[in-house]
Amino acid sequence: MDRITFFVCLFFLLPGGPVFADTYAEVEGSGLFIGSDPPGARVFINGIERGLTPFAIQSMQTGEYNIRVSKDGYVDRRFKVVIRKQNRVEVSVTLEESRGQVLIEIRKDPAAPSSLALSPRILVDGIRVNEGAVSGTEQSLSLPAGWRAVTVEAFGWERISKSIYVREGLVQKLEFVLKPAIFALYNPALKKNRVNPENPGKLGTAELNFTVTGPGGGILEIADPGGTVVYTQTLGPFTGWHQQALWNGRDAYAARVPDGEYRIRLIVWGEGNEDRQTAELPVQIDSFLELRPLSLGSGSPGLLWASSPELLPVFSFQIDGSILGGKPLGQGAWEGVPFAGGFRVSFTGTVEGTFTFNLDPEFSGGIKGGAGAAVKWMFKNPSRQEASFFERTGAAVELSYGWAQSGPYTAFGMGTGAALRLPLSYRFLDLPVFDIFLSPRFLWAGERGYPGSIAPWLGAEGGIYLARGSFAGGLSLRWDYALPGTENPGSGPFVSALEFKFFPSNQVLSILGGFWFWNGETGAFFGAGIGYIY
Repeated sequence: MDRITFFVCLFFLLPGGPVFADTYAEVEGSGLFIGSDPPGARVFINGIERGLTPFAIQSMQTGEYNIRVSKDGYVDRRFKVVIRKQNRVEVSVTLEESRGQVLIEIRKDPAAPSSLALSPRILVDGIRVNEGAVSGTEQSLSLPAGWRAVTVEAFGWERISKSIYVREGLVQKLEFVLKPAIFALYNPALKKNRVNPENPGKLGTAELNFTVTGPGGGILEIADPGGTVVYTQTLGPFTGWHQQALWNGRDAYAARVPDGEYRIRLIVWGEGNEDRQTAELPVQIDSFLELRPLSLGSGSPGLLWASSPELLPVFSFQIDGSILGGKPLGQGAWEGVPFAGGFRVSFTGTVEGTFTFNLDPEFSGGIKGGAGAAVKWMFKNPSRQEASFFERTGAAVELSYGWAQSGPYTAFGMGTGAALRLPLSYRFLDLPVFDIFLSPRFLWAGERGYPGSIAPWLGAEGGIYLARGSFAGGLSLRWDYALPGTENPGSGPFVSALEFKFFPSNQVLSILGGFWFWNGETGAFFGAGIGYIY
């Protein structure tokens, strides 16, 4: 018999029961299949338990059978099936949660001050179930049957939790009488304990988060290494549990404070200047701490075509994503829109890791991909103060490996194979940030990341990087040469790019463009990106 499948909304239901979208089918074969959503329900045939859903029996005598599907916490489903010769019956049912009604009444303690506002929240098993309850009224909740933990909390009031066994089809009541909470300060913590006010936005701001139990106010004091208070900020009035205070590394006259360890002193109190609480936390002002976004698409942090020796601060990270249009490296014009994503994180004060992937979805329907990883060790940190030429230089060693489905390069210029770089930088001190990058590179290139020979490709990378406030940008160049003994000896690609980045806070927006020349062919490209740095 041909398969007959149809959806039903009224059959298989007890009179007065809810409506479900179940499925029923008769197919060639024999026996019975019963499925349920959720699975794991017990199946009773003519009152005898036979198994759990999904349930199947290969052969049954012809006739009519009473079926019951039962699962704890759900309403039983009862229906009949008729088994015919050379037919297999397949049934799937949706189970409804077994629920009951709970009336929640919330009242103020008679001794509580009338001026203290009450706007409670109701949570069931830790999940908020109301947008706002009103004191002195009842709120009805439809809850799944079984034991439930009901909690009522409100800013400025003590938190109360009660347990109740919700019974199917019954209406039960819970009363909550709230008392004013004792004012207290909890969990004061700095998001970062080292900041440089020259970094833009939140990147150069000390962010203090803390929790209070009720209305009140406070002050934030900043003391210098000698104990003198250099900055004071008024806090409050508090209208919620979670509070935040920011310090931008400047004194009361908006002047940048010198480097050193400062003390953040937080003093808060409840309404009426009662229950005063105090906390102190250290914060380091460090002008050497630079958080500047770099390009990651080529697999090596820096400008697009030039590696940088600089590192992120310890446990800081950067996420970067960008797309290219036009005619990227080694591509035909508008064959696709290549995409690159990267993640960069600092493990120690001298070691940083980067992971990058490239995708090239082609308009013709195909897709090519690649991925790479790099580890960089910075063994010479440049001085950011007046210093000699040598002291202004930075130097690092970077090892990387890239893989791609085809070609020695991806559209973003990530080489397939193993690479060794020696990134160098020099800082000019008469501008906020003016760096020159230079990096020799050795690439053992080959198809799909397997080196084609022992001889490497030699490369030279260079660039200029400028940054001021929330803006950064630069020009980068790169040229490769394949030594004799490699698969394709001779000149490799010459590439260049100009890029700009805007990062008013943790978010980074970027645009870029450039051109390349290789094997007598040229191309120009442009792109845009978005990222996050912390």
